[in-house]
Amino acid sequence: MIVAPSIVTDSDIANLIIPDDIAHEPSFEAYIEATVYDKEGHTIQHHRQPMRSLTQYFLALMSALLAGTYKPASGNVAQPLLTSIFGLPSTISNSQYCAGIGWDFTIQVGSGSQPFSVTLNSLAAPIANGSGQGQLEYMGWNVTYSGTTHYYTITTYNATDSAITVTEIGLVGTIGVSCGGCSVPSSTFLLSYDTFSSPITIPSNGLATFEIIISFPG
Repeated sequence: MIVAPSIVTDSDIANLIIPDDIAHEPSFEAYIEATVYDKEGHTIQHHRQPMRSLTQYFLALMSALLAGTYKPASGNVAQPLLTSIFGLPSTISNSQYCAGIGWDFTIQVGSGSQPFSVTLNSLAAPIANGSGQGQLEYMGWNVTYSGTTHYYTITTYNATDSAITVTEIGLVGTIGVSCGGCSVPSSTFLLSYDTFSSPITIPSNGLATFEIIISFPG
């Protein structure tokens, strides 16, 4: 489906965006954006809000970037957070090989809601990928980087004859270890969980683009 020029103006979109300016924001910033298009490709909804709810799995993943995976650099002992949170092996079988974490990301949306907890590992009511009733076709997944800002984007298509309402969103990571002399299957973890302050409604044959923006400006 080709997205046609929007029938709304820039000022109209500005009025649809929820203000997110907060005084004394920290050096870490994260936002969620959603843009909905009707079947003609016209913008009918745009929403932006701060992302607040990072799970323990996101924090453990960040620890790998800050402290490394296995220590020392030529050793075979895993960082404690990686074993306790991700369940990775505490040692690799052959210390002459290096070990590292490999990961991939995607965004998942859902139609439910639940209280946030750092141990959450799934949405309350994930919307399945497909063209059946109540499902969305997940397509157009993309990750881009600009300086210290990361953009995670996914496009969904409603192929059903009914509108679908999205109320929750999460950044999902598939994480595993690559190392010599060991075999560790990858696992999927929920890295963030937020509910939308206003529901996102995708009409029949409509598109919606969801984006999570994470910035480290400090």
